[in-house]
Amino acid sequence: MEWDSSSSSDEELGDESDDTERCVVRQPTYSEDLQLIADQFATTPFDEVSCFHQSQRFLSTLLFQTIKPLFQDVLRDYEESQVVLVDGDSLLLEMICMEKIDWSHGGQFLHLTYLVESFLAKLQACGAMLNVVAFTATKSIWSSSPSSLLARNAIVTHLKYNTSVPVYDFFQDWWDPKWKEFVVREKPVFMLMSSGDVGPPWMEECATGMSKLDELGGWKECCNMLLNSLLVTCLSLEVDCVFIGDLQTEVNRIVGNRVRYTYQENQARAKVGPVLHLGCKYLFGIFESPSLLSEAHHQSPARLIDAAIGKSVLEGGGWRLICAAVAVACCLTEKSHNDCEMDVLRLFLIHILLLERLAVDVRPQILPANEDAILAQLAHPRALKNLLPQLQLFFCQALESVQSRLCRFTIHRDEDAINSLPSCTGVADLMDGRLLYNVIYHVARKAGHHATDIADDSVTICFWPSNFTEIWTAVQSLITETLVPTASSVVTTVPLPVCVCKWPSQTSPDGVGLLDGSAALLEVDSPLIDDAARKLHDSLPHTRGFQTRGKTFPSSEFEEHFHWHSKSPIGDGLLGYDKTEGKKKDWRELKQQQKHTKFIHDYAVSLDGNIHTEPIVVKRRSSDRVEAAEKGKKTIQHGMKSGAKPKAVKKSQIIIEQNEQRKRDQRLTRETERLKNIQRHVGEPGSATLDGINELYQFIATCTFSEQRLEARKLVLEICRYEWERSENSLWGAHLFSVVHDVVQEHRDDVIASTSLKSRLLKALRSMGFTQNACLLEQQLAAGSQPTSSSRVLTSQASSDKDGIGNSVAAKKDERLPSVRSCARFQLEHMGHLMKLERPLDADPRVTTFIPDQWQRDLMDCIDCDQSVLVSAPTSSGKTFVSYYCIRKVLERSDDDLVVYVSPTKALVNQVTATIYGRFGHKICPPGRTVCGVFTRDWRTNVDTCQVLVTVPQMFEILLISPSRQAWASRLKYVILDEIHCIGARGQEDDGSGEVWERILLLIRCPFLALSATIGNPQTFRTWLDTVVDMKTRQDGGPKNNVQLVVYSERSSQLDKYVYKPVAGLAEECFVPLHPCAVLSMQQLKSVGFARDFVMSAREILSLYDAMYEAAQKTGNLVCIDRLKSLSPDRVFDPRLIIKRRELKNYEKMIKIELEQWARLGMSAEVDGVLSSPWIGSVTHMALDSVKGDSWIDIVDDIPQLLRHLQDIDKLPVIVFCFDRNGCEYIVELVTEFLEEEEAKKRLATLGVRSQLERFEKKVEKGKKRLERERKREEKMKSTRKRSEEDIQEDSQKAGIVEFDEFDPRRCLELGCTFVNRSRVLSSQECRTLRSKSLRKSQQWVLRGLQRGIGCHHSGMNSKDKRVVERLFRQRTIQVVAATGTLALGIHMPCRTVVFAGDSPWLDELQYRQMSGRAGRRGFDSIGNVIFHGVTRRKISHLLTSDVPHLKANLTMSFTNVLRLIVYLNLSEDKELARRQTAMILNRSMMCAEKPEMQFVVQHFLLLAMDYLQREGLIDRSGSPVGLAGLITHLFYTDPANFALLSCFRQGVFHRILARHGVRRSAQSKLPVRVLEEMMLVVSHLFSRLFVHPFMKKKHDASGRRTGSAIVLPSLPPPIADAFATYNAGLYSAVDTYLRVARTNLVDTHCKLPLSHFDIIPTRSEAETGIEMALKETAFKPQYLVNCFTILSAQSVTLDDAMDLFQYLKKCIPVLQVEETDQRGRPRFFNVFAYDFYKHGAVRNLEQWSGLQSSDIFHRLKDMSLVLKAIRRVLEELGPADDAVVRAFQVLSDTFTANFNKAYHIRKY
Repeated sequence: MEWDSSSSSDEELGDESDDTERCVVRQPTYSEDLQLIADQFATTPFDEVSCFHQSQRFLSTLLFQTIKPLFQDVLRDYEESQVVLVDGDSLLLEMICMEKIDWSHGGQFLHLTYLVESFLAKLQACGAMLNVVAFTATKSIWSSSPSSLLARNAIVTHLKYNTSVPVYDFFQDWWDPKWKEFVVREKPVFMLMSSGDVGPPWMEECATGMSKLDELGGWKECCNMLLNSLLVTCLSLEVDCVFIGDLQTEVNRIVGNRVRYTYQENQARAKVGPVLHLGCKYLFGIFESPSLLSEAHHQSPARLIDAAIGKSVLEGGGWRLICAAVAVACCLTEKSHNDCEMDVLRLFLIHILLLERLAVDVRPQILPANEDAILAQLAHPRALKNLLPQLQLFFCQALESVQSRLCRFTIHRDEDAINSLPSCTGVADLMDGRLLYNVIYHVARKAGHHATDIADDSVTICFWPSNFTEIWTAVQSLITETLVPTASSVVTTVPLPVCVCKWPSQTSPDGVGLLDGSAALLEVDSPLIDDAARKLHDSLPHTRGFQTRGKTFPSSEFEEHFHWHSKSPIGDGLLGYDKTEGKKKDWRELKQQQKHTKFIHDYAVSLDGNIHTEPIVVKRRSSDRVEAAEKGKKTIQHGMKSGAKPKAVKKSQIIIEQNEQRKRDQRLTRETERLKNIQRHVGEPGSATLDGINELYQFIATCTFSEQRLEARKLVLEICRYEWERSENSLWGAHLFSVVHDVVQEHRDDVIASTSLKSRLLKALRSMGFTQNACLLEQQLAAGSQPTSSSRVLTSQASSDKDGIGNSVAAKKDERLPSVRSCARFQLEHMGHLMKLERPLDADPRVTTFIPDQWQRDLMDCIDCDQSVLVSAPTSSGKTFVSYYCIRKVLERSDDDLVVYVSPTKALVNQVTATIYGRFGHKICPPGRTVCGVFTRDWRTNVDTCQVLVTVPQMFEILLISPSRQAWASRLKYVILDEIHCIGARGQEDDGSGEVWERILLLIRCPFLALSATIGNPQTFRTWLDTVVDMKTRQDGGPKNNVQLVVYSERSSQLDKYVYKPVAGLAEECFVPLHPCAVLSMQQLKSVGFARDFVMSAREILSLYDAMYEAAQKTGNLVCIDRLKSLSPDRVFDPRLIIKRRELKNYEKMIKIELEQWARLGMSAEVDGVLSSPWIGSVTHMALDSVKGDSWIDIVDDIPQLLRHLQDIDKLPVIVFCFDRNGCEYIVELVTEFLEEEEAKKRLATLGVRSQLERFEKKVEKGKKRLERERKREEKMKSTRKRSEEDIQEDSQKAGIVEFDEFDPRRCLELGCTFVNRSRVLSSQECRTLRSKSLRKSQQWVLRGLQRGIGCHHSGMNSKDKRVVERLFRQRTIQVVAATGTLALGIHMPCRTVVFAGDSPWLDELQYRQMSGRAGRRGFDSIGNVIFHGVTRRKISHLLTSDVPHLKANLTMSFTNVLRLIVYLNLSEDKELARRQTAMILNRSMMCAEKPEMQFVVQHFLLLAMDYLQREGLIDRSGSPVGLAGLITHLFYTDPANFALLSCFRQGVFHRILARHGVRRSAQSKLPVRVLEEMMLVVSHLFSRLFVHPFMKKKHDASGRRTGSAIVLPSLPPPIADAFATYNAGLYSAVDTYLRVARTNLVDTHCKLPLSHFDIIPTRSEAETGIEMALKETAFKPQYLVNCFTILSAQSVTLDDAMDLFQYLKKCIPVLQVEETDQRGRPRFFNVFAYDFYKHGAVRNLEQWSGLQSSDIFHRLKDMSLVLKAIRRVLEELGPADDAVVRAFQVLSDTFTANFNKAYHIRKY
């Protein structure tokens, strides 16, 4: 059986089968190709040229066959202690190739510096710890372009000495051993580099003429090879790579394409590493271009630098002026210069002086329009072109000399010398080529003047800076002092010729001059503006004269009467809506209702184990109770005054007490019966297992009767004592020690009264060797005295070693206890999972099923007071119980109040619904009311009539912002937000729902209960919630009600971690214990220390202590030894105390602090000794090092044996997590086949039934033949009838291929070839029910797996199959489930063990905590197990040591959301309430709380959106929605495609498609296929805009036609593309108008460089010179306010430049380009997945070639299916029913949905 995660599928391909067959042509594989290269090199070493060509061949093979970039949040796996490497040459290459920068005139260095700093600053803002690496060898690739070489040196110097970013520029290349040591030491999370296929055009021109370089393909091709070589080398060092050119900055994250390390590829790379090294070394040599300088002056800059430092006139200008003067001096001595060249050298120095004097707004210079003519007429510009490369080379050498000097002082840490050196700030702005050329052009306008002494004739001020002459004199002195002067050192100057330079006039893009004031915004009056931006609005000019756009559909307002993706109306009913309102339901509907009720009942039973039937009685309101109490109080006072006797107890009170006593007796009877059943199941001592003990513990935890708890503990005592005396196993000893303590502590009076019980307790202690403990306990019980502490009942046996060093039980290999032991060490070694949390002993009257913890009681108190609460507690801690308590309180309050439970996923919605039904479904509601309702994307029931609504965030927001639901929302009394950390969703779970969660919190007007297990910054999040609630209370005029924060960090069960290492032998030997400290590093401990939630078990704490003591002894550190002696367990813990969980946490904290202090003090020997100590686990280190990230096939092939080992050591049930849907299915099939083969072998070996198997196989073969004959006969008789899959399946059953009657998990128990739990096997009736109902139409592999005790669970499965798996797993029938991340968010499937099978990009610290929380759930297991299989050491380290990520803000603004707020505000009945809610969204977003400056941006964005919406005819001047506003809001989730779709309808795009193909508008005939495909092409361009990475496109193109599927979405026909251009033009026009109008109101806050924070402020001590005045005239004056650095290279400003003002909101403007380009101007291609799926209906090729994960393909195709349904529904509501466009979208929707259901086996029941 073969499977590949990138290419497998269960479907037949149909139309693409022929192409797929061609794809199977045998070709050399990647490994074979690499092996061939390695073998050839080993036998006959290649020369350098051959190595180069072989390297090209290898890299080409690598890119096309193995590299698969994954687009994701690149910092999702990032932790604060890890560094992010940035390749300096890649960074320069990407920035210098950007379209915005001008490098054609010698370089715009300040602009380049800004681009580099801006890029790095954005990464730092997202928390990245950056390190820039500039390899020495790669400097040669810039040698052919002096300006680029100077730029490289300038950027490296600037980053190294002017910023805080570490720069490493001493590595020779990526084969340098120091580089490898650096990577191993720092463990970078990834390397930022260029993806290649990029190169500035001038580099190709400069490299032209280098014959060897041309022969190898040119500069660009050779540079790409070096970059690819760096990529391969980084991956071989286990460092992922991220491409700089693909990065996109979002609000609080960076997304881009990431290439991940894999072990197999690393092995292959190692084979050809020597070949690759020699090839690159040869290439480095070729890049070294012949120097433009003579040999005599190679050392001149170094000598001149020393001489220039002593000249004050040069030192005052910093290193920039010094290097420029040195460069000019070297140039003067290089050769003889004519007059023009001398003038150019002087003008070069003048331009350097102007860099300090000119303001930033003068620096952007417009070059003359007749520049080419000027170059032809004047000699000076031509001289500049010739001299500038030479000047820049000398400039570069001078800068290198400066670097050497700075580096020397830095190494010797000579701070005084460094401070005395000139300023290094000018390195950020070395020169400005455009400014230099403009200086020459201005000089050319002056007639009869010299370049050194030109004065303005009309003005009495100097034309040049006054200090120029002094500086020029200093340059000449440098020549005379250090160099031999040439003939050109002293020359005379001649006047410059006169030339007419014509600078272009400056106008805006639409031809309106900059001073034109006719532009204005449209007048609009809306409460949204009043509440958020009234002051700004009034300061801007407005106009009323504007014609809105025409409309294709009627202008009537679109009202939402139907569900947004189906025809179901908004009305409610049990089945979605009542089709027969007012009529009696027929038997079919009633039968369906009964089935649904039965399903919910069974589901609830599987969740809670039983149905709680406590009555829910609606209580009187608190005001009524207070009034009654006051009345009773007055009556009593009046009776007392009158002297009347107290009245006798009423009969009603007696009846109430009798009823309560009867109920208590009934509960006692039920508990007694339950204990008997458990006792029967557990068995007698000798046959009991740990599972039975866990059942008894669960009973004790939930039982509220002390007598029954004592009986259960007696049973545990007998079982444990018997097993201990029989085997002396430490597990039984730990349970025995614990139960003795529990009995004495909780049932002390019963122990004193019962002699036999006391005798059994004492006997148990003596059998364990704690004789003194037994004597003390006997004395205390005999005296009947209470011990000084409630837990001081056991005394430790005296230990010969008070410090306990060296006598730890952990050093022993077996589980038997030593004869002499320490009580504290015994508890730490064996009783960590049994250590008690400090929980109240008294019952809470509000809870009858168990005794709640104190934090749960505090939560209930908050709910009783109607307070909002934020809860952060680990998985399985019991926080969900409080949510159901909240629901109960609302149900008891009245029959009208409403509580909403918001769950992040539909699967969790189903679970919560069943739980609510099981707990509260028995409440008797008045007519027209129900208890529970559901509202999800594809299912809803009882939305209006329920009291408890369970929904997902997107649907709840629809209800909150719907004007017709305002009355419904007023009934809200509480909102429960489960998994609230989804507000900062990242990565795979980031579906845009984060902003929805945020808007929900801003919209609701009632208290809320927010629950999560993974909030990294709860206090910060609570602060924002407090501000939100505070503003709401001020709006409503109510009392202040702060949000309560409850943080609970204790898990109820202990988590043990293991690494699976398959070895021959016992099962226990395959699971290597993983100590969390084994994956720590010295660097991590020193920089950030332990993570906040880094938790160790008691045994792990003891092991760490012993390792620290041993390391201190080895190094002889007496101070550490003394401190550790004081931290000995026997000294820290009172020997008379039982260790509690709280005391253990304090001890863990002390040990952590001690180890962190060692790291911070630089005690590397001690720390390394601890981390490599046998106490931590040397075997663990070997197991971790042996895991190199095996291939998927290798990992999965070990799963059957892994499960067998888990079964042998009693660690089932287990969930195997795999982040690939196909992988999960493959695991189930593989394990099933493994068990079936095992059973077949056993039957052949033990039963001798070979003949029976042969007869069965013959029977099956005959059945197949009979089926084939029947099929042919039927096809012949009914050739027109297309047989369904159900018919074929039914025939298969008849033929005996798969017989449902034989589906019975019990038949596999005979030989033990199953994972079905023998004690929980299904009955015959249950099997028949599953066969006939839930599993009637399940796939074969699902049935076979369930029969063997293996299930599969992922989002692509049939919903009934998933529910069956959940139910059987919860009741412990099946014990193995292979699942994706769908089980991570709160699904109740408790297990004993969790296995992480292989690595995945989506496995991060958040997912790890959610998934590992499934193991050891409260009340089920005291120990949970986490097993890593095929996960690298580095990934395990990240998962175990990283902090929980912080919640970050999301974007909540878009044009669509503004329109939705307008619709809600204008159509609501209670407009005042709606206005308050909209004001909250606009003024109190989390983004504005984190970044207050964003409020200013939000105000401008609101005004821009209002103006655009009015121009589009979606709102009127009063701010009311008109026309097709409903269409936009109806498709809000598709923004910005909804605006483009509206434009397509208005322009008649789809009708034009029909007309072009000859289809009439009202034609009723069948639509041609080509028409439907073209419409689907338009829809794909609108709604499936996913980019294809160039690597994937190259890989696909290289494969030719063998793929059978396209990868790039075809371009739109020109008429349709023009329609998109028209839409964008209208949008840009509105943005252009607003930016020009709001220019005076915008403030440019970007006045300094973002990373070095240098202010670019002119320094002038004299009056403005003539050249400065002239440059002001030709300075570029943009029509918009833009970033001052952005326009340094600009001849004009685009709207994209101007929209930088909006920062992150820029992408919220609904621009939708037909052809996209990246930052370097390269075209970007869209993925064809949706269009291809519509045409072929298969996903196999999509999984192979689209570059998407199979699960990602499923979700995207599902979204497209729902989008098509929504468009269809909108058109059916708006357009004529007979319109061909309406019918076309009906066909598109039906076809796409049918393909989707068929491909993923989804059927409606």
